[in-house]
Amino acid sequence: MKDISKLRIETKRLYLRPVEADDFQDLCRLDRDPEVRSFFPEGALTVEQVQRELTRFIQEWQTIGFGMFVAIEKKF
Repeated sequence: MKDISKLRIETKRLYLRPVEADDFQDLCRLDRDPEVRSFFPEGALTVEQVQRELTRFIQEWQTIGFGMFVAIEKKF
């Protein structure tokens, strides 16, 4: 298992970090929104599907050392 807890990338406008379990509610807001998911063939996801997706994202970081990032906009 790789330690990614301190992996952070910073740009002029954004902070980027690996997906974490605490991101579940934010991911639900995005993935359950039909407008956000309008270009995905499966459409909006269920809560269970979002949980499986989040679990997969976290496992990818732990097993292969890279994966999805969360983008956090800086406040100016």
